[in-house]
Amino acid sequence: LPIIQMPPNFFMLDCLKTLYDAGCNLTKEAYGATDVVSTATAGATIMSSLSSADEYFDLGQIAFTGGALAGRTFTIKSYLQASGAITLFFNVPAAVSVGDTFIAYPGCDKQKTTCSSKFSNLIHYRGFPWIPAQETTY
Repeated sequence: LPIIQMPPNFFMLDCLKTLYDAGCNLTKEAYGATDVVSTATAGATIMSSLSSADEYFDLGQIAFTGGALAGRTFTIKSYLQASGAITLFFNVPAAVSVGDTFIAYPGCDKQKTTCSSKFSNLIHYRGFPWIPAQETTY
């Protein structure tokens, strides 16, 4: 087999690691918030009584532990604390009923400030935010 030389590192503005993997060094279970569905819905919105700040669960996951969707996990598009609305990227395949249980996990937008303020994990941040934008390097 031919040897293909690749650089050992990629230099990008955003973090190269995946949230909750071995390189990130955070455990998913430590950040999960258990709750129940407060209003029956269908489609891509789940109503909850979570009290975390707006956008805390954005780009995260919701894992249903009870109800028609038990065992299923979906990606969270946005979260608003005032209304308790968790909006998913796609519609759920079955109706969600009052009392269905779930665990919501926060997501990461791979920015340095998120790594520092939301997760207190700056030591494991693997982005390079000081690289100039491509158009400024000409």
